[in-house]
Amino acid sequence: AVLEDLQDGVAEVGDHQADDEGGEDGENILENSSEERQIMRPETARIMTQLLAKVVDEGTAHSITLGELVDTAGKSGTSGGDKDRLFVGFTPYYTAGIWCGYPTKKQPIGAVEKTHFAVWNEVMQKIHNECVREEEDSLKGFSTQNLVECEYCRDSGQPVPSTVGEIMQAIYAGL
Repeated sequence: AVLEDLQDGVAEVGDHQADDEGGEDGENILENSSEERQIMRPETARIMTQLLAKVVDEGTAHSITLGELVDTAGKSGTSGGDKDRLFVGFTPYYTAGIWCGYPTKKQPIGAVEKTHFAVWNEVMQKIHNECVREEEDSLKGFSTQNLVECEYCRDSGQPVPSTVGEIMQAIYAGL
């Protein structure tokens, strides 16, 4: 439910708790209450989600196939010299991140049998097939309520087809 809230611009802050399971009485050793706060307009959160979905649909994480099952978005990253790789992705149900690299960062990762995208995808496929599919007949998607997507000319900023320059896409909040 957290990402569903985030798509509305609401985030839960806090909510940390740890129990001492090794102790005799299972004493609570850390507790931090949480509160929900509006951190951005709902339309802004939905626009960011759509932009991050493009990373999976047609960008650096296009090898992730979870999007065929449920809406998926995320952000990938690397360091200079291919010393490490990162992907943090989410669906309307779960968020997960993966980092691949060496602790010393002295050697590049190079070619690996399974990329960080493949590992993330495999774990999230299993979670969604076992945990989500059993509970729901149809899976939730990302909200596009009040969003408008249009094409425009990169050079002039004018709507397509009134121009002939490079075509770009924009997502904005409608009225």
